[in-house]
Amino acid sequence: MNGGRHSFQKYFWDGLKKQNQPGKCSFYLIYVKPVFRHIHPRTIQQVNMMLPGKTFSERIRALLNLLFWTTLFPAHHFLRKNRHERHSSQYLFYSTLPRLNFLLPHDSVMRSFNSFINWGFYPANHIQLFNDFVSNIHFSQQKIPYSAYHYYRLLQKGSPNNKSILEVGCGKGFACKYVADPFFSPQQYIGIDVNSQFIQVCKGHNLGKRYEFLEGSALTLPFSSHSFDIVLNVESSHCYPSFKTFLKEVERVLRPGGKFLFTDLRWGWGDSIKKTLEKQLNSTNLEVISFDEITENILMARKRVSKQITHADRLVFKHNQTIAAHYCLEGSRTFEMLQSGAIMYFEAILQKK
Repeated sequence: MNGGRHSFQKYFWDGLKKQNQPGKCSFYLIYVKPVFRHIHPRTIQQVNMMLPGKTFSERIRALLNLLFWTTLFPAHHFLRKNRHERHSSQYLFYSTLPRLNFLLPHDSVMRSFNSFINWGFYPANHIQLFNDFVSNIHFSQQKIPYSAYHYYRLLQKGSPNNKSILEVGCGKGFACKYVADPFFSPQQYIGIDVNSQFIQVCKGHNLGKRYEFLEGSALTLPFSSHSFDIVLNVESSHCYPSFKTFLKEVERVLRPGGKFLFTDLRWGWGDSIKKTLEKQLNSTNLEVISFDEITENILMARKRVSKQITHADRLVFKHNQTIAAHYCLEGSRTFEMLQSGAIMYFEAILQKK
């Protein structure tokens, strides 16, 4: 049975990559029809055995949702009590993110959001600064600028010009392409990510000699001590098996006076979420310059994104709540958790003594 599931997953992604055509916006055309000719008859037989349904297309839909819900849905690994299971689930989810654009219609506004892997930030104050940023950012990001702005405002606090920067959990490198390179002048910018597919995308940007991208773990940074002026970490650390080990590595690679620019989500209940993270940050030899909860700003960004999605996007999200949860759209499980306080979002600036 499991072999059938995994072989179907392979055929599904391969078929989707080869056959997805612009303009196909119905669920059936995006998810089902493009892969019929790529599925082996034995796999079809196994699908029929595994799942109920009157037609093969119904079973395909059921299996697709099963694959996403069991391995990829982020709210599930937020709620897992076993730490090993939780981080294994997170790794599977983020390993599949490069493929998400193949699931989205060609006119989807979510494609620009999928360039960045964070939920974005919308300012309650200083709206003019946000508007100025939007007017200067690359046109492909202007529809949904919140994720890029999330990077911009955090980097700005580190005064990155002529500094050596390490971004841990760099994703697909769009922070360099759309924020660091056009808005700042870092002396060196190195991005590291555990996902080899992301690193290949990063290298495809061809940003120049100042920018370098490496595959590696946040828990064993492949750099000598005192190598960087700034360590940047955006919505990534919640995936790490040990946040404590990561903080030790940050402290090691930072130069004296260097800054750790951090923002991420945490889940739990009530004030314990904030107290736990604050305790972890204070346990290091890094001085906490600022520590703020920014959940409301993240919620405002997600609400605005939810209002901007197209009809084609809605068709996809209607049939697959997993993708809606990944984007934290209104009505999704992750949005409800964020709104209720089960997920909270923080930002911190730390400096090495």
